[in-house]
Amino acid sequence: MGMRGTNVAKEASDIILMDDNFNTIVGAISNGRCIYNNIKKAISYVLAIHIPIALISFVLPLIKIKNFLMPVHIVLLELLIDPTCSIIFQRTKPDPDIMDKKPHLDSENIIDKATLLRCIIEGILIFITVFALYIYYYQKENIILGSTMAFTLLITSIMMCANTMKSRKLTITNFINSFKDKVIVLINLVILSILLILIYSPLNEYANMCMLNYKEWLIIIALTFLVTIPLDIVKKKRWTYELRKFKKRIW
Repeated sequence: MGMRGTNVAKEASDIILMDDNFNTIVGAISNGRCIYNNIKKAISYVLAIHIPIALISFVLPLIKIKNFLMPVHIVLLELLIDPTCSIIFQRTKPDPDIMDKKPHLDSENIIDKATLLRCIIEGILIFITVFALYIYYYQKENIILGSTMAFTLLITSIMMCANTMKSRKLTITNFINSFKDKVIVLINLVILSILLILIYSPLNEYANMCMLNYKEWLIIIALTFLVTIPLDIVKKKRWTYELRKFKKRIW
């Protein structure tokens, strides 16, 4: 006890309760688990989104097709990745059942096999979608339009990937809930503003991009949400399975 305990007891103890309230321990454990889970989500996000970037940079030159990723694109991607990891996941609220789970073992890896597999699947799905869209316009010999749409789809998919990783809720639910946080909205607006400047300003010539019409934006938006469907299906099944296990444990 921090208020009533002796100095000798404080020096010998591992935990000191400054308010002498045992309920503080419960709150501390909840906060600790939330921080741990958010770190896992941030690492998972970084792993997932670097897979399509790496595959695009490797596969396109391998099959002798011009790579649409330029240094300015990489800079924009880094501007997207860093704030997402450091701010968005830091502000993610704990899961409702965070205190119902068993404590993780000290020997447990921060990224388990299931999480790693989910990251790989998400990254490959983004890569396949972006790659297919770029190849479609590349074969039509409209490389600049293909580069613009592929890069825009990569940005929107990465942004949506953050909503997929935030919680076990459906991506669309996390996406809608993100509008309640002004900081997250501000970050997304800054990223989208930079992207729109690259598309609709004279700078698009230096970024190998062109203007997009509303039909092309509809295609990008549809493909962005399409990428999240497989993981949402897996997430929903896993959530249902864990809910059944929790009910059995209660009864």
